[in-house]
Amino acid sequence: MVKVKEKRYIEETTYLSILNENIARLISILTIVNPRNVSEIARALGLSTSLTHYYIKKLKKRGFVNVVSKIDDVKIGLRPVRIFINANLSLRKWLLDALCQIPYWRYLSYCIGKFNGIYGQFSIPFGKEIEFQSILDELIDTGLIENYELYWVNRVIYIPRGFHWFNFKSKEWIFRWNDWIKEVYESNPYLVNLVKNINNSNNWVTLDKYDIYILKELEKDAYVSFNEIAKKLNLTAPAVRYHYYHHIIRYKLLSGFRPVIFPYPLSSSDMHLFKISFYDASCLGKFITSLQNKPFASSVTLISRGNDAIVDVYLPKVEFLNFINVLMKLIDREIVKDFFYVTLLLGTYKRQTIPYEQFVDGKWQFEYEKYRRTIAEICKKCEKVRVHQYY
Repeated sequence: MVKVKEKRYIEETTYLSILNENIARLISILTIVNPRNVSEIARALGLSTSLTHYYIKKLKKRGFVNVVSKIDDVKIGLRPVRIFINANLSLRKWLLDALCQIPYWRYLSYCIGKFNGIYGQFSIPFGKEIEFQSILDELIDTGLIENYELYWVNRVIYIPRGFHWFNFKSKEWIFRWNDWIKEVYESNPYLVNLVKNINNSNNWVTLDKYDIYILKELEKDAYVSFNEIAKKLNLTAPAVRYHYYHHIIRYKLLSGFRPVIFPYPLSSSDMHLFKISFYDASCLGKFITSLQNKPFASSVTLISRGNDAIVDVYLPKVEFLNFINVLMKLIDREIVKDFFYVTLLLGTYKRQTIPYEQFVDGKWQFEYEKYRRTIAEICKKCEKVRVHQYY
C-alpha cells in the first residue's frame, strides 16, 4: 500500500522528468543568490553563463519554477509576527474576514492540529504591537476567537531546497531519516545572528513610496523587469533601476529568495508548521544546519525570545509519522525540548504582498480605530446570522 502512494507522488511531479544534477543545484542556489544576476549564479554552479541562462529559461518557460523575493521587514519598519488561533470553527469565515480588515496580514490559512482555526502571518508597524494585540483580544470577547498564541519574529532563515535525498536515476525521493538524526547530533551549529535591539529605529532604513512599490513587485516575482515596474509607476526604467540598486540593493532590503516549487505533489502531501523548543542555542543551530539541502523544509522562523523556532515542513502524507518519530528521538537525545504542530489546509490560504498603500509620506499608517470599527461591524452581522439560525 505504501509503495503505491510513493509511486503516485513521484509520477505526479512533472518537473522531475527534466531534473538533472545541474538543474537541482540551480534550484538550490536560487535561494541564496539574486536570480537577476545570472553571472553570479553561473559562478556558483561552475557553469558558463550561456548554459545557466538556458537552464533558467527552460524552467521558467515550462512554469516549473517561480522565484519570489523575501523582504527584510525589520529594515522597512515592519515587525513580523506569527499567530496560531483556536476559533469557533462554525464562525471561521467571519473570523477570516475580520482579520483581513487589518491590512498588514501577509498570509492566512485554516489549520488543524493543536490549534483548530487559523494560522496567520502579519507584519505590523513598529510601535503598534499593543494595538494589534488588543484587536485580537477583542475578537476573543466576540466569540470569534477562543484563544491564540502569538510569536514576534526576530529573523527568518531560508533553507536552500535540496536534492541530496533524490535519486536522479530512478527519479524518486529516498527519505533517510536515520541518517538525518545522526546529522543533527553531529552537525556544527548554524551561526544564528539575531537582530539586536529589534525595536531600535536605527535598524530601519529611510525609504520612499517608489522603493516600497518596487519591493512589492519583487515580492511577487524576483524576475520582474524594470520596464514593467516603470509602466506601473509612470517612471522611466532608469529611475526604477536607480531605486533598485541605490536603495534596495545598497541597504540589503532583500533577505533572500525562494523558488516556489513542490518536491512532491499537493494531492499526496501536506504542509505543516512545527513550533519547536530547543534546549539551547547550540541545539537550535545544529538543527538548522542539518536542514540544509533537505527537501522538506524551506524556512526556519526564529522567535524573539528563547531558543524556539517555527519550521515549515512539507511532506508526503506517508512520511509524516516518520518525521514525528525523528523529533521524538531528538527529545530523547535532549536536543529538542518540546514541539507542537498544525497542518495547513492549503486550498484555503490567502496571501498578499506588503501593503504599499499604507505607506504614506515615508511612514506606515496604522488606523487602529478604523480597524476596530470595521471588525465590530462584521461581528454584528455575524451575531445577527447566528441568532437567525438559532431561531
